[in-house]
Amino acid sequence: YEEETLRFFYIRRKDFWKVIGISFAAYVMVFIQAFFLIYFLTGIWTPSGAIVTHVFSGISSFMLLPASLGSLEMLEGVAFQALGLSLSLAVTFSFVWRALRLLICLGGGGLFLWMMRNSGREKFREFKKLHLHEKPENS
Repeated sequence: YEEETLRFFYIRRKDFWKVIGISFAAYVMVFIQAFFLIYFLTGIWTPSGAIVTHVFSGISSFMLLPASLGSLEMLEGVAFQALGLSLSLAVTFSFVWRALRLLICLGGGGLFLWMMRNSGREKFREFKKLHLHEKPENS
Protein backbone atom coordinates (compact mmCIF):
# COMPACT_ATOMS: atom_id res chain seq x y z
CA TYR A 1 0.00 0.00 0.00
CA GLU A 2 2.91 2.34 0.58
CA GLU A 3 4.03 2.12 -3.03
CA GLU A 4 0.54 2.91 -4.29
CA THR A 5 0.36 5.93 -1.99
CA LEU A 6 3.74 7.20 -3.09
CA ARG A 7 2.85 6.66 -6.76
CA PHE A 8 -0.34 8.65 -6.28
CA PHE A 9 1.62 11.73 -5.20
CA TYR A 10 3.75 11.68 -8.34
CA ILE A 11 3.40 15.16 -9.83
CA ARG A 12 2.76 13.97 -13.39
CA ARG A 13 -0.23 11.78 -12.52
CA LYS A 14 -3.59 13.03 -13.75
CA ASP A 15 -5.40 11.60 -10.70
CA PHE A 16 -3.18 13.65 -8.40
CA TRP A 17 -4.11 16.88 -10.17
CA LYS A 18 -7.80 15.93 -10.22
CA VAL A 19 -7.77 15.52 -6.44
CA ILE A 20 -5.89 18.82 -6.02
CA GLY A 21 -8.48 20.54 -8.23
CA ILE A 22 -11.41 19.03 -6.33
CA SER A 23 -9.87 20.08 -2.99
CA PHE A 24 -9.27 23.60 -4.27
CA ALA A 25 -12.85 23.81 -5.57
CA ALA A 26 -14.16 22.64 -2.18
CA TYR A 27 -12.22 25.37 -0.36
CA VAL A 28 -13.41 28.00 -2.83
CA MET A 29 -17.02 26.90 -2.31
CA VAL A 30 -16.65 27.13 1.48
CA PHE A 31 -15.14 30.60 1.10
CA ILE A 32 -18.02 31.67 -1.17
CA GLN A 33 -20.52 30.32 1.38
CA ALA A 34 -18.87 32.33 4.15
CA PHE A 35 -18.75 35.43 1.95
CA PHE A 36 -22.44 35.34 1.03
CA LEU A 37 -23.52 34.36 4.53
CA ILE A 38 -21.73 37.41 5.95
CA TYR A 39 -23.22 39.57 3.22
CA PHE A 40 -26.77 38.35 3.91
CA LEU A 41 -26.33 38.87 7.66
CA THR A 42 -24.61 42.28 7.57
CA GLY A 43 -25.20 43.74 4.12
CA ILE A 44 -21.46 44.44 3.79
CA TRP A 45 -19.27 43.07 0.98
CA THR A 46 -16.09 41.99 2.79
CA PRO A 47 -13.85 39.34 1.24
CA SER A 48 -11.46 39.77 4.17
CA GLY A 49 -14.33 39.05 6.55
CA ALA A 50 -15.03 35.81 4.75
CA ILE A 51 -11.37 34.82 5.02
CA VAL A 52 -11.24 35.66 8.72
CA THR A 53 -14.44 33.82 9.59
CA HIS A 54 -13.42 30.81 7.52
CA VAL A 55 -10.06 30.66 9.28
CA PHE A 56 -11.63 31.00 12.71
CA SER A 57 -14.19 28.29 11.94
CA GLY A 58 -11.28 26.02 10.99
CA ILE A 59 -9.45 26.87 14.20
CA SER A 60 -12.57 26.09 16.21
CA SER A 61 -12.42 22.48 15.02
CA PHE A 62 -9.09 22.06 16.85
CA MET A 63 -10.62 22.82 20.25
CA LEU A 64 -10.49 19.82 22.58
CA LEU A 65 -14.04 20.20 23.83
CA PRO A 66 -16.65 17.46 23.66
CA ALA A 67 -18.24 17.85 20.23
CA SER A 68 -16.72 21.38 20.03
CA LEU A 69 -19.50 22.78 22.20
CA GLY A 70 -19.43 26.54 21.89
CA SER A 71 -15.96 26.78 20.39
CA LEU A 72 -17.25 27.90 16.99
CA GLU A 73 -19.50 30.51 18.56
CA MET A 74 -16.68 31.79 20.77
CA LEU A 75 -14.11 32.09 18.00
CA GLU A 76 -16.58 33.55 15.52
CA GLY A 77 -17.45 36.11 18.19
CA VAL A 78 -13.78 37.08 18.39
CA ALA A 79 -13.56 37.29 14.59
CA PHE A 80 -16.72 39.35 14.22
CA GLN A 81 -15.69 41.77 16.97
CA ALA A 82 -12.29 42.16 15.27
CA LEU A 83 -14.19 43.07 12.10
CA GLY A 84 -16.28 45.59 14.02
CA LEU A 85 -19.48 43.54 13.92
CA SER A 86 -21.74 42.55 16.79
CA LEU A 87 -21.53 39.40 18.85
CA SER A 88 -25.15 38.50 18.05
CA LEU A 89 -24.28 38.37 14.35
CA ALA A 90 -21.43 35.99 15.18
CA VAL A 91 -23.75 33.60 17.00
CA THR A 92 -26.27 33.78 14.16
CA PHE A 93 -23.46 33.14 11.65
CA SER A 94 -22.23 30.11 13.58
CA PHE A 95 -25.72 28.60 13.88
CA VAL A 96 -26.43 29.06 10.18
CA TRP A 97 -22.92 27.75 9.37
CA ARG A 98 -23.59 24.60 11.38
CA ALA A 99 -26.98 24.16 9.69
CA LEU A 100 -25.35 24.48 6.25
CA ARG A 101 -22.75 21.87 7.19
CA LEU A 102 -25.51 19.55 8.39
CA LEU A 103 -27.51 19.98 5.17
CA ILE A 104 -24.42 19.32 3.07
CA CYS A 105 -23.69 16.14 5.06
CA LEU A 106 -27.28 14.95 4.74
CA GLY A 107 -27.24 15.66 1.01
CA GLY A 108 -23.99 13.76 0.58
CA GLY A 109 -25.33 10.83 2.59
CA GLY A 110 -28.50 10.77 0.53
CA LEU A 111 -26.51 10.91 -2.69
CA PHE A 112 -24.30 8.06 -1.47
CA LEU A 113 -27.30 5.91 -0.59
CA TRP A 114 -28.96 6.69 -3.91
CA MET A 115 -25.81 5.73 -5.82
CA MET A 116 -25.33 2.50 -3.85
CA ARG A 117 -28.91 1.23 -4.06
CA ASN A 118 -28.32 -0.96 -7.13
CA SER A 119 -25.09 -2.33 -5.76
CA GLY A 120 -26.83 -3.18 -2.50
CA ARG A 121 -29.67 -4.95 -4.30
CA GLU A 122 -27.23 -7.14 -6.23
CA LYS A 123 -25.28 -8.02 -3.08
CA PHE A 124 -28.52 -8.85 -1.25
CA ARG A 125 -29.57 -11.18 -4.09
CA GLU A 126 -26.21 -12.95 -3.90
CA PHE A 127 -26.50 -13.21 -0.13
CA LYS A 128 -30.03 -14.58 -0.40
CA LYS A 129 -28.94 -17.23 -2.91
CA LEU A 130 -26.02 -18.33 -0.74
CA HIS A 131 -27.66 -18.32 2.68
CA LEU A 132 -31.29 -19.14 2.06
CA HIS A 133 -30.55 -22.41 0.27
CA GLU A 134 -31.86 -21.35 -3.08
CA LYS A 135 -30.66 -23.36 -6.00
CA PRO A 136 -28.06 -21.58 -8.09
CA GLU A 137 -29.12 -20.60 -11.60
CA ASN A 138 -26.29 -22.57 -13.26
CA SER A 139 -27.25 -26.00 -11.90
